Amino acid sequence: VVPRRLPSTLTSVQFLVRSYMQSLSPMRWFVISLPALVVAHELLNYLLPEMLRLLLPYPLRVILGLH
Repeated sequence: VVPRRLPSTLTSVQFLVRSYMQSLSPMRWFVISLPALVVAHELLNYLLPEMLRLLLPYPLRVILGLH
C-alpha cells in the first residue's frame, strides 16, 4: 500500500515545486540567485588557488606564482 502511495506524493511535491518556481518573478529569481552567485564566486576565488597549490608540482607553482 505504501509503495503505491509514494509516487503520487512525489509527483505532488514536484508539482508544488514547479508551480512555486513558475510563480517566482524574474526579479525574485535575481534576488535569490545573486547571493548564491556571490558566495560561489568567493568560494572559487579562495578554493581554486588552494587546490592548484596542492595539486601542482613545485616548479609549476613557481612559474604560476602560487608558491
